[in-house]
Amino acid sequence: MSVITVEYDIREDQPEGTEVFELEVSSEALIEKLLKHRFSYLSWIDLHTIAQFSGGNARIAISLAETVHRDETIAGMSDENLFKRLFEQRNAPNESLLVAAQGLSLVYSFHGEDVSDGDEAELSRLGAVVKRNAQEMFQSAVELGRRRLVQRRGVWRAVLPHAIANRLAARALQDIPTTIVEKHLVNEAPERLLRSFSRRLGYLDGSQEAKQISRNWLGVGGLLSDVLNLNELGESMFRNIAPVDPDATLSALERAVLGSTSGDSAKKCARYVQLLVSLAYEPQHFERSVALLAKAAVAGAEGSASSFRQKSQRHNQSVRFAFPNHTVRHSRIPGTEGISNSVVAKVKQFTRTRTRPEESRCRSNRVAFRTHRKFWIWSTVARLWLLACHEGRSGQVVQSIPKVG
Repeated sequence: MSVITVEYDIREDQPEGTEVFELEVSSEALIEKLLKHRFSYLSWIDLHTIAQFSGGNARIAISLAETVHRDETIAGMSDENLFKRLFEQRNAPNESLLVAAQGLSLVYSFHGEDVSDGDEAELSRLGAVVKRNAQEMFQSAVELGRRRLVQRRGVWRAVLPHAIANRLAARALQDIPTTIVEKHLVNEAPERLLRSFSRRLGYLDGSQEAKQISRNWLGVGGLLSDVLNLNELGESMFRNIAPVDPDATLSALERAVLGSTSGDSAKKCARYVQLLVSLAYEPQHFERSVALLAKAAVAGAEGSASSFRQKSQRHNQSVRFAFPNHTVRHSRIPGTEGISNSVVAKVKQFTRTRTRPEESRCRSNRVAFRTHRKFWIWSTVARLWLLACHEGRSGQVVQSIPKVG
């Protein structure tokens, strides 16, 4: 017997006997063909408008196409008007439902059946943000479900697709004072709801309000400012919001690692290696990310050879998972379009010179140090090589890797 599960999140761990297939969004051309087959009366310009607005999401495209009558066109409509049409779906405008949907979208998912006023009741807290009671939020969630804008799994509900939820959440953060949002979703909020709110924020990198919340959390004295000493909930929240404002994320890590004289801080930073590699994909964050990676790797040189082998194995698995069959196409790696020759220069800097001062301090443990160099070079530089490969400079990067035994 075979079991297939469909999840929104794919983690790096891959249990034995399990195969993971990641489904990407469809191309605009494929969406147009799908719509033409189901809605033959739509003009090509309407098909193109819908496909472009859907962002490759077939559900959004079909739902929007169903709102277009045979004798009308949506060509030239703004994204805001298209969104209203998608949300209303031939129903009369309902401002109350829209406001409730904004509240429900502030979290990644919510408990959709508890209408009590207890401390753990999520509908009550979400309703308080938009001045609605739990019963009203429940009814709104049911109506959104009829419109196929809320999905359910057991007692849990989520506004989907994320493209719609993100737009609603961003609007909610514009219309609602941050103090009100944090009063009900952060301060004394249940851990599950707080984690879910941080997860939604992670999708809102285009929202200035979301960026400000992230900066406040990561700033000195903020909720997540002590990034190396967070508990499991705090670390999860930090990872969730890290992409919202990469500058604030890097600043928080730099304060903790580069501003400390203790080697323990750099060692603790190793838990965020994969996060730093992701941030390094962006040209403007490359140097700062690699500096932190180097600091963590050098601090790790004090460990044992067996420890390094274990680390290397884990990171090699991460590389294989992220880039199966070693197939690299720059179109599949966001943020690599603007990489310049500075990438090659920085790789050379950090692989040839950054660890030399540390080498002299490790003469008494040569095996551990040499293993450290292998771990640092092959788990990190291999990723940095990807940044240059689409410009045909991967050979330069490979040539810059020092030979180690």
